[in-house]
Amino acid sequence: MRSARRSVSLAVAVTALLCGAAAAAEDCAPLTRITALDLVPSLERREEFVPVTIQGVQKLMLLDTGGAMTEITTEAADELHLLRRRGNFKLYNMYGEFSDQFAEGSLEVTPLRADSVALAIAPGTRLFGDDTGIAGILAPDILKHYDVDVDFGADTMNLFSPDHCEGKVVYWKAQAVAVIPMRVLSSGHIIVPVLLDGQRVTATLDTGAYNTTLTLPVAQSQFHLQLGGADAPRTGSFPGKPNATTYRHVFSSLAFDGIAVNHLQVEIIPDLLHQVLADATTPATGSRIRDPRKLESDSSMLIGMNILRHFHIYIAYREEKLYVTPTETRPVLPPTAEAPPQAVPAHFAQRVER
Repeated sequence: MRSARRSVSLAVAVTALLCGAAAAAEDCAPLTRITALDLVPSLERREEFVPVTIQGVQKLMLLDTGGAMTEITTEAADELHLLRRRGNFKLYNMYGEFSDQFAEGSLEVTPLRADSVALAIAPGTRLFGDDTGIAGILAPDILKHYDVDVDFGADTMNLFSPDHCEGKVVYWKAQAVAVIPMRVLSSGHIIVPVLLDGQRVTATLDTGAYNTTLTLPVAQSQFHLQLGGADAPRTGSFPGKPNATTYRHVFSSLAFDGIAVNHLQVEIIPDLLHQVLADATTPATGSRIRDPRKLESDSSMLIGMNILRHFHIYIAYREEKLYVTPTETRPVLPPTAEAPPQAVPAHFAQRVER
């Protein structure tokens, strides 16, 4: 889990204004692909990166369904000489560091392009180590305006128009498909109910996190784990937070609507975001885990890439459904309608309230 760049926004700051496909006609339209991209996996397939072009320079952005805003690192903003401004927001990371700045520049996820887009400056520094090719994260403020189809086994991502016949999205060959109802928060975060060792837990699907995690208070109160014992040994602490101890426990099963994972290793982590938000003076929105004052989500679990990387997942944000099959070999491009050049959105931009 890249906890150093795990962020929440604490004010309504960025509004996505993606110029998506035209409104649905009276008769539902066929599945229309807007773009097909080859993702770039990290070593050990812990993360997937989306190729983008920022200010004319090719970069990568972390595919992060659990992000708060689409962000650019301070190093990338400096390298690209982007103009910075102060916004009406605060973007916190797990350690209490915050940013209230954004940078403006062009952004392209081929063929989608915006000549001027506001990118929140990520709090903290060196979020991706020394890799200057990684410029930040691509978050739901952009992703939620499309259907997002990701085959983690083949390292591919398609963006589809959400204007299509409901449920008619599985274009690839699959013997069985799990159709999982989800709840999409105003932040764009994907919330699903799961059964962890038979007990109901609310989880967030987070492609920006490698480990699957459970908050420490829930591990103690609901599962009665003896932290530090043989079943939940101490694994370390958060960097710079020696008292923020982490643990690990192997649960027997995780299940949600047709998907089952056995002998699941879960990291038990302190709910530091809860404390960060509780200490903040600005009303919070877009919490990635939980906001104690505005409980948009009571999610106490993150389902990370150590599970998600085994699946082909089609995220239908408008339908609020996930279509999931096991990963297979690299597929051919889907036999679907291609968006004509004039119908491809020309801009996808963000407005920052100043």
